Amino acid sequence: MIKYRKAQAFLGSDIISNFIQDLFIPNKVFRNLQPVIRNNISKWKGQKEYYEQYWRIMLEMSNEFEKINKHSLMTMQWWIDNIFICDGRDRLSEHEWRALSYRCKNGAIHIPGKIGCILSDIGAACIKYVDEVDRRLDMEISQGLSKWDNEIFQLEHIDCDGLFSYISLMASCNKFAYEWRRNFLGLPVKDYISLIDWVSTYEKESDLNCLTSNFPVLWMTGSP
Repeated sequence: MIKYRKAQAFLGSDIISNFIQDLFIPNKVFRNLQPVIRNNISKWKGQKEYYEQYWRIMLEMSNEFEKINKHSLMTMQWWIDNIFICDGRDRLSEHEWRALSYRCKNGAIHIPGKIGCILSDIGAACIKYVDEVDRRLDMEISQGLSKWDNEIFQLEHIDCDGLFSYISLMASCNKFAYEWRRNFLGLPVKDYISLIDWVSTYEKESDLNCLTSNFPVLWMTGSP
């Protein structure tokens, strides 16, 4: 419930409207559901149920969402489960594979052949993209959050630094997911085998320990 509560605080915020593409939030879903989220946060935020019985608020919102658009409700639930990052366990495989691509780009490690070039290019694309997102975030936050955003993020104990980190990290993982799918989809099986063989050896010599057991962005195969 904590993850859903935090996610809906984000979806109900003003600042998030400037980053919906970066965060893979479908615009139609966002426009359909944000007013309901905001109304329910306003209704419950001063009551103990907001922290202690959030499932009741979720149930009430879900009933309202279904009346508006059932598909939008399903998409929002999918987004929270697969895209939103609440703690260090969320999207862990993408964190570690993204770190691997950064190391390829920076020359810290070398993967021979086509796979190494692809991972290096993915790392470069992610670094460039995140720098741009962070620049936009700096500009937005430096101008000051809206009264509404200050209030709802205070409810979730999220300060400006925390807000910056949440959005930047999700955008970074999303860019990695996009580039991974764009570059690896359709590659010959022998290239995947080559990658797995190299990574299996690398895992034994490094602090990364979930690469072979968790390929990244598998959630994309079930996207609505």
